[in-house]
Amino acid sequence: MGLFSKKKKKAPEPKPASNANPPEQSEKAKFEFAFECRLAHGGPTKIIRNFKNIKELYQQMAMALEININNILFVTVNTQKCDMTKLLGGQIMFGDFLYVHLSTPSTVMFECEKTSQMFGLTITDNGNGQAFVKGKRPNSILEHVDEILPGDAILSINGDAMIGKRHIDVAKTLRSIPLGSIVEFVLQPPVRGMNQINNRSTGKKVSGDPNKAGMTVRIKNNGDAEVVKADNQFKAKAIEILDEMLEDYVGIRDRDLCVSMYESGCSAADSSVFHSSIQNDYPMFSFSDDFILDIWAIISDAQAQKMPEKKQG
Repeated sequence: MGLFSKKKKKAPEPKPASNANPPEQSEKAKFEFAFECRLAHGGPTKIIRNFKNIKELYQQMAMALEININNILFVTVNTQKCDMTKLLGGQIMFGDFLYVHLSTPSTVMFECEKTSQMFGLTITDNGNGQAFVKGKRPNSILEHVDEILPGDAILSINGDAMIGKRHIDVAKTLRSIPLGSIVEFVLQPPVRGMNQINNRSTGKKVSGDPNKAGMTVRIKNNGDAEVVKADNQFKAKAIEILDEMLEDYVGIRDRDLCVSMYESGCSAADSSVFHSSIQNDYPMFSFSDDFILDIWAIISDAQAQKMPEKKQG
């Protein structure tokens, strides 16, 4: 068998949506907000309102667009392209437009040999049970392998189902595979088409609320949504750098995790307290002492209203 081989096969029938009925509004939303959304590959624009968590956001999009919730692969913000730098993350600014990307009905299976400890994949997930490829590192095993591309959902690895698992679990699975092993990936690509080349034409937006300038809808760690002030430029830059550092260290992107680490740094009395907090809260990553100190320096700069910079080398 060659280093890489691929097959295509029919994907299993999608599971029915877990909740076909509109989500109940258990209490009146504290803030009124609305966002426009549409399918990335074309279709009418719809409105979603006052969702209380990420699950409800997906349910509203599925109902508004008349699609199966399990077919939503990921959502991009203000672009209909499969742009992995524009993924829906932990916050949505008022005025943002949401594009819903669906998975194709078929899968791609390919095999490769693990010749290096790192495959060079950056893994993330959509918050609704599906991990997918966010990017590929230069000079990595899979850099020039066209069978796996950014945006592809990872359904299984060596026969082990990855559906329902977080990106951290998928990354750990890849790292645990012994060198020299043949690894089988089963992937499900997103719908890609010519109508995704150009961004949405400008027009009147109804998203958000013009009376809430500088506010954003933030998806908290527990999945709940809240309306808060947007991050200042120093905090935003610090979280961006922490996300890049996390990708370099363990091969995942997780803005929510970076926000949690940032907040831990803000509440820590000193670097020693922060070091203990990070080691206790995230033992699965085995962060080195130097890595934690670098994080502390980034957070300290942001807290001092100094624009943080990523350490080189």
